[in-house]
Amino acid sequence: MAVQRPRRVFAIERTMQRQAAAQELGLALPAPSAEPNVPTGNGGPDSGLIGQLLIEVKELRRELAALKSEKNGESDAPRPTIDPDESQLLRIEIAGMIRSLAMAKREIAEIKHPMADEDRVQRATFELDAIVGATERATHRILDASERININCDKVFSLIGDDEMLSPLINNIATEVFTIIEACNFQDITGQRIYRVVKTLEFIEDRIKKIIETWGVSAFADLPLPQTDVVVHTTDALVDGPQLESAALSQADIDALFG
Repeated sequence: MAVQRPRRVFAIERTMQRQAAAQELGLALPAPSAEPNVPTGNGGPDSGLIGQLLIEVKELRRELAALKSEKNGESDAPRPTIDPDESQLLRIEIAGMIRSLAMAKREIAEIKHPMADEDRVQRATFELDAIVGATERATHRILDASERININCDKVFSLIGDDEMLSPLINNIATEVFTIIEACNFQDITGQRIYRVVKTLEFIEDRIKKIIETWGVSAFADLPLPQTDVVVHTTDALVDGPQLESAALSQADIDALFG
């Protein structure tokens, strides 16, 4: 709520109040003429009063002008000025930021374009998950085969007894099988490390999605879609390895092809 300022009492009002008080006390005052005399510098009876009135009118005009300027948001205080060198440096910095943002947008579009059919980061995550699954299945098969070899070694050892020629060979086979079983621990170590890599990729993908949401999909509409890698040599096709289970053809699809 706006605070009302107390009304200013002008000097002319104070003079008139003193004159009224003098009349109440019966003091002799000059009678005012029908028309006030304009001050001519001769010191007439109304010259001081009218001169003071003109001064008060000028002060009132100045106050009204100041109130109008304050209402319009104007101020007599000097506006801050910017050094031309600093202004030029600021423009250069802003232009550099714009170029950096545009470059970052292009790089993000190369990694994860919101309008692309294939998501490279997501595909890399699926590939790593497939590696963990494949190595885990292979490790279980190796362990099962090693266990069967050990069982067969025990059977052969029980049949040949303490044969001087065959017993050392059976023992060597059992020792090598045990070495294979110990080496299969690599699956646990590599699986844990690949799992960390997968979580890192998921974290990066989540942050890229949030950046894209902040800019909006329309901001990437004018950027080209990432190009798929062109295979130059026929042997490079082997680098891709087997298809993912989700992308591979099922037996039903193969049967449908042959009618």
